[in-house]
Amino acid sequence: MPAPFAVFRPFATVGNPVRLIMLLAVIACAPSLAWGASLQWGNIAGGTFSTPGNWKSGIAPTAADAVYFQTPKHAYSVNFSADAATDGLYVNGDQVTLNLQGHTYKVTTAYRDAIEVYNYNIDNYVTKLRVTGGVIDTAGVNVGGSANTLSVMEVVGPATKITQYDQYGEVTVGDEGAGELLIDDRAEVYANSFGVWIGGNPGTGDNAHGLVTISNGGKLISAGTNYLGQHGGSADLKILSGGSFQSTYSFVGGHHGGVNNVLAAC
Repeated sequence: MPAPFAVFRPFATVGNPVRLIMLLAVIACAPSLAWGASLQWGNIAGGTFSTPGNWKSGIAPTAADAVYFQTPKHAYSVNFSADAATDGLYVNGDQVTLNLQGHTYKVTTAYRDAIEVYNYNIDNYVTKLRVTGGVIDTAGVNVGGSANTLSVMEVVGPATKITQYDQYGEVTVGDEGAGELLIDDRAEVYANSFGVWIGGNPGTGDNAHGLVTISNGGKLISAGTNYLGQHGGSADLKILSGGSFQSTYSFVGGHHGGVNNVLAAC
């Protein structure tokens, strides 16, 4: 992304060298304008999200920064001591538990994959994001975004929610590779008008597989049309032990060659 630039209205002339020198001094001394950074977690033992030393850059993230958990192939917990916001949340090749501890974490980028759990070039390992004890507010969730791999997201606990501030938000499970979403123990996950996609998405669904399991009072709540087994992908939806999938719109299954299985054993 190119650096931002400022446009100055010229007022110095050759006949007024003092003004020219002053203008150059102002430009030289002005603080630089910076875009948000991409920050990578560095502490494989886990730790507090807001502690600068836990990040490879030595800087704690702000709302302008995208954060990446990809050490890789480590399992650890990240604790929140306050509300937080970042521009994106990406987990690749790690197994991360976010202990929100009653706080809200807002992911501000306005894309359907604002939260992405995927496995890119990490062999023989299952990527996992587990969320517990608070609220993540986002524009979208995408679990399983690389071919021939498995990625998992678990949303667990009675005070745990994934909400969506973007009216066009969606939840996608099994976009390219295999993706699994577990909503358990009275946790809640919301999708807005673009609904829920399980097993395939337009242009990327070949050989994708999505599994969504909702159990023990968990809820998946959709404000849009929901698609199971799309564009060459396949889907499994399991609603168990008091779980529920609530939607005011329709369910579309097996679109463009996808296959799906639904098990409801409430």
